Amino acid sequence: MLTDDLKKIIELLLKVNRLYENKIFDASEILELKENTEGMYTELSNLKNTINTLNSMESKDAEELVSSFVGLYSDLNMIIDNVTEVKEFLVQGFPNMERIYEEQTGKKLDS
Repeated sequence: MLTDDLKKIIELLLKVNRLYENKIFDASEILELKENTEGMYTELSNLKNTINTLNSMESKDAEELVSSFVGLYSDLNMIIDNVTEVKEFLVQGFPNMERIYEEQTGKKLDS
């Protein structure tokens, strides 16, 4: 499940960051990222419910249709925002990772 994968990624970022004495990421920023992505459980649960509603729809009910589409759009937006936040956070660590690589290997990292 996506939330489990993101949770694992964040835990691994914390672990690696501690290994490198918090030189890759600001530890408090990782914890903030972790808190921000915890809401995805709700969105994924809502998404599953909306999918089930659309799947079981057998009669024309405009209110249910609009509600489902708005819910689907909202949940997907929140999920995409959370994934994007994790991706952007990871990119922030690239310069520090590159510096660590150069310090440890004496070589420049190919871009």
